[in-house]
Amino acid sequence: MQTADALIIGAGPAGTSCAMALATRGRRVVLVDRSVFPRAKTCGGFIAPESRKLLESMGVWNELLSQGAQLVNKAVLSSADGTAVTIPVHDGPALGVSRDLLDKVLLARAKALGVEVLEGARIRQVIGDDKGFELDIDHYSRGTTRLLKVRDLISATGHPVTLPDAPGVQMGIGALYEDIPALRGQVSLVCCRGGHVGINPFELGKVNVCYVVEAGLFKACGNDPQRVIDAWTRENISLQNILGKARRVTPWKAVCVPARKAVVLNKDGIWRVGDAAAFIDPVTGGGMSVALLSGQFLAGALLAHDDEASRLRQYARDYHTCFVWQRRVAALWGGLAHHPLSARMVIGFLNDHAHFKSMGMRYSHPPSSLRMVGTKQEVYS
Repeated sequence: MQTADALIIGAGPAGTSCAMALATRGRRVVLVDRSVFPRAKTCGGFIAPESRKLLESMGVWNELLSQGAQLVNKAVLSSADGTAVTIPVHDGPALGVSRDLLDKVLLARAKALGVEVLEGARIRQVIGDDKGFELDIDHYSRGTTRLLKVRDLISATGHPVTLPDAPGVQMGIGALYEDIPALRGQVSLVCCRGGHVGINPFELGKVNVCYVVEAGLFKACGNDPQRVIDAWTRENISLQNILGKARRVTPWKAVCVPARKAVVLNKDGIWRVGDAAAFIDPVTGGGMSVALLSGQFLAGALLAHDDEASRLRQYARDYHTCFVWQRRVAALWGGLAHHPLSARMVIGFLNDHAHFKSMGMRYSHPPSSLRMVGTKQEVYS
């Protein structure tokens, strides 16, 4: 039976971030994903500024830019009646990038650092004891199987599978539109009745339109993504101004987004990172940064300690220190943004009190996360 130090299930931002941090310190890491890349994935595609230094240290920031990822210097929040507020992005630009491109660049870098990547593979059986895990891997895209023994098993599989009619579920739905020149360099968040629309520039002259809608409203629209956006556009001046003449160029893709309050960093001995560990409301665009940074925090804890209790203490401390306020602000704004009256009141308040614009951005995307990673980070070379 072959051995490795860690196996990570899920090759998105959380999984690749953790894999790279471990591989840089000499650990043998196997990264497994059921998909074969590149893959299309519903995602807002916003990488907040607190992740820039991490991506630079990984050696992928400039590569993303060279392949067309777009710099974002401001966020524009708007309500149904057209009221809007512009908030500068602090601590350097954010990034608009598709998951196709981001995943491709991160995986290429992980492979260059020695991570073994199994695309089109799944774990058929897991047997765990106090010394680690024995795994039966079906690499179905290659028609092979293998047995592997690892010390650490890490889930970076994203949100748990949830039915659309389960309590607290929202639908995340996205498609690409033609370039909208007026939106270059900015991310737009349009508050709607029962949801919100995020609009972000992508590579290849495309604009990502990704919206979150409450499951009940989606069902009332016949589970038709276009009917939802059409209904919102008819009643929403901001959407009329942005999408009125824009042309969609890809089909809509949908995913269930279950709202979960609990943070689960380890269950049954299996570590969790990114969306597998906890839910952050997508309204503030913090999901990909949480994924990248949580992968670093877990790797730091695994490298620093041999016993599970000390590892969990460090991981939990770093995770909660960095993300507790970020998750709270996202949850609060997520509730307010889906109601036209409260959204308009908040936007008006921010226009009248510039200090709170800056404070809101900093709590949504805390620069402290940069310093925390910086104290643990090895140079990715």
